[in-house]
Amino acid sequence: MSDDLERRLEGAYRHLKPSIQGVSDRFKPRASLAPLAWIAAAAAVIAVAALVWPKDKAAAPPPHVVKQPAPPAPETKTPAPEPPKTVEPPPVRPEPPASPPPPPAPEPEPPAPPKTAEPPPPPPTQPKERAVVRIERVEGACEIAGRRVKQGPVEVGAGDTIRAEAATKLAFSAERFLVLNAKSAAAFDVAGQALVVRLTEGELFAETYGAGQELRLLAGECEIAPSECALSVRLDGARVAVQVDEGRADVGKTALRAGQQAVFPGGAVSKADPKWLAWARKQRAAERVLLVDDFSKAGAWHADLENGLARSRRDGRHCASRIHLEDDRNGLFAAPVDGSITFVYRAQKVTDLDVVLVCAEKDYRRTLKVTRINAWQTVSLKLSELGDLPPGETVTKIKFLYGDTDETVTFWLDSIRIVSTR
Repeated sequence: MSDDLERRLEGAYRHLKPSIQGVSDRFKPRASLAPLAWIAAAAAVIAVAALVWPKDKAAAPPPHVVKQPAPPAPETKTPAPEPPKTVEPPPVRPEPPASPPPPPAPEPEPPAPPKTAEPPPPPPTQPKERAVVRIERVEGACEIAGRRVKQGPVEVGAGDTIRAEAATKLAFSAERFLVLNAKSAAAFDVAGQALVVRLTEGELFAETYGAGQELRLLAGECEIAPSECALSVRLDGARVAVQVDEGRADVGKTALRAGQQAVFPGGAVSKADPKWLAWARKQRAAERVLLVDDFSKAGAWHADLENGLARSRRDGRHCASRIHLEDDRNGLFAAPVDGSITFVYRAQKVTDLDVVLVCAEKDYRRTLKVTRINAWQTVSLKLSELGDLPPGETVTKIKFLYGDTDETVTFWLDSIRIVSTR
């Protein structure tokens, strides 16, 4: 490039520079339009250069031209840029005042017990029938449950009372009964199958033999369990006296047998007073059978039975021949206070006949002298003639021993009967 051209371009640049600068300054607020201004200025310079570029390199230098200032470039009106929108910061929300500290959490309550389902109400119950006991026969004058009674049968139950105006017998069966003395009173209760009789005043007598109504007796603080026995109970204030006439009875922990009595509290045992039961004799049988047999049918006797008779068997060790009955397990009967034995026999020879009762492993013996032969004879002996039998003790054996061991003789029994005498 020639120096002249350079001068021209430099002059053009100088001439356009203020305009370019002005355009540039206008576009400064908009950064995105500033490159366009420069591009426009560069285009103007190129256009001027194209005009002043020599068409022919060999041409003569152009004549000197007086430089005149180039007319100012028309101002390009650009719209005034809109003032930049100022983005207002979001309003600052005032911080809420600090909340007071939460109150302390209450201690957890213990868990409530689980609710159990309530059972359904029970169905309506029918009123229970009152338990009663039947008294088969009443002999005497008394009031039972407020009703005057002279004879039976009558039913009594729990809560009923009896007051005897005179000696009164209440019979449950032939061998089971109670007798209340005159001016005596008692209350009834029922426990299961048992009739409970509580003596509240006076005295009573009871016999509890054989099968029948179970009886329990109460007096004061005493509970009396009679079993196959005859006894009396007397109440005098807080004192209770119990006397056993036959058999055995337990009064609490005290065991009484026939012929014994005891007074409670204390329970000292002494010999019975026979006069004590005089008031009840009219209500009792004169005697009670303890054992009876006519040998009409086979039994437990050790003998040969023939035609309703018991024939003795050969012994040879203790006697010539013998007839005996024994029951070591249950016993035959309880020895009475007063009793007797009666038997009918026939012997073959005049000799000795021993009658033996075994009680508490001890022999009680009476030896009889046979004076008649081949004839039936009846013999009756008081039990006391055999020895001092302990009343209430169980007799386990009865033995009839006939003749000596070196003899050969026989005898027969037709019947035997042992009774307790009242």
